[in-house]
Amino acid sequence: VSTQSTGKAVIISNHDEGTGDRLNGHALVVGSERYPKPITKSMGKKKQHKRNKLKPYVKVYNCNQQKPTRYLLDLQVDKALINKNSIKDAAQKNTTQTTKKN
Repeated sequence: VSTQSTGKAVIISNHDEGTGDRLNGHALVVGSERYPKPITKSMGKKKQHKRNKLKPYVKVYNCNQQKPTRYLLDLQVDKALINKNSIKDAAQKNTTQTTKKN
């Protein structure tokens, strides 16, 4: 939580009462672990491309570790692709994260 605590994230699905695999309330969260760095005019194309990368994350957090704000977003999310089962397998989690980038 500490590395993602300063970043912005979006709650995809929320389970207040818990489920069979997690007894406590939890939520599926998608966010940015590393943001793009500033780019100046004097930088070359290769350096601009390196500094313009984004590192996303997809995690399930306990509701006690969250401090949600009151803002709402209207996002078109493919719930078949981004769900709790998709982050259990490492290869499928990587596919989910790269899809989130786009």
